Amino acid sequence: MKINIIYIVPSLIECGPINVLYNLVKHLDRNHFEPIIVELREHPLIDRHNHMWFENQGIKIDRRNYSLWYIQMNIKRIAKELSNKYSEPNTVFHAHCHYPTLITAAMKGRHTMNTIHNICDEDYAMQFNRWIACYMAYRFHKSLKKLPLCAAICDSMKDYYVDDGANLTVVHNGVEIPQIISDNEKLLIREKVGISSNTIVMLYPAELGERKNQKCIIEAVKLSKRTDIVILFAGMGKEAIEMMLKKFAGHDSRIRFLGYQKDMREWWAVADYMISAAYSEGMPMAVLEALMHGKLCILSDIPIHRQIATSVYGSDAILFDPNSPQALVSIIDNGFACGISEQEIAAKAKMIYSSEIMTRNYEKCYNELVKC
Repeated sequence: MKINIIYIVPSLIECGPINVLYNLVKHLDRNHFEPIIVELREHPLIDRHNHMWFENQGIKIDRRNYSLWYIQMNIKRIAKELSNKYSEPNTVFHAHCHYPTLITAAMKGRHTMNTIHNICDEDYAMQFNRWIACYMAYRFHKSLKKLPLCAAICDSMKDYYVDDGANLTVVHNGVEIPQIISDNEKLLIREKVGISSNTIVMLYPAELGERKNQKCIIEAVKLSKRTDIVILFAGMGKEAIEMMLKKFAGHDSRIRFLGYQKDMREWWAVADYMISAAYSEGMPMAVLEALMHGKLCILSDIPIHRQIATSVYGSDAILFDPNSPQALVSIIDNGFACGISEQEIAAKAKMIYSSEIMTRNYEKCYNELVKC
């Protein structure tokens, strides 16, 4: 007998949690599990929708098209509707992100779980005003103990929520193992994008904004005396933030803004290093992708980056204070080294952070919930 897995998501726009979901369902054992995705609302950035990703895997998408206001005011009603529609007893409801978590927590007598993708108090405070952020975080914390199982995406996140009284486990995010790109192909790609072979390339694929802290990196590059480096920012943000960052960067040729990139393969081929100055992260997919490509990651000193660096490199020596551009300048100007090769980095990453390993761990969660 198959177990039905109902994945509830805010929308299917390309972002970290949806990339995680795609990697999960792509490797799901379809002989034992039947996935269905419930999309609560359609995101206005239509060009970043990823419905085709899932439809090409033969996965049904239940598009609800609720307004954000309707979702906020009708959590219990939506929970009842979904519970009634997917009423088979061998069904697991798996929530991703804020409102899906509130909805599954409101279901009665069903097999429910969520994946905790962020530190809600930190993340919400950087997106909303103080009162809204506090209210949303309060509701999220309160919902966790109503769920039979909560999957934190890293150990430090599990530790953060341990006082909420929830039944917590850890399932690390996973990413796909990339195809090998030859050195000759890398040189050709560099030539195509106008970057010389002797330039050191640092890549930061992330949404432009306060939490991702691109300003720290820009300031560090401007303070650095090196002329053989370039930082590539791949991502977009609110127009005002983009304009502010570009104005701050000025005409420094070492700083480039690539905009939103749907396919990162060529940019990973160009990059020598991945860099992140984020103030807060869940389990950063960009870092995991960089590791799979064998890239050394220069990371801000926050709990999840510390955990990743220690597990892969065996050291946290390449971490820097995200509030100190000068600390990053010191790393840039003194050279990049951690005593581990690209091949070793990729091999360790595959052992811990592959999408197949992630999927097998979620399958164990589903089986345990249905048995209960």
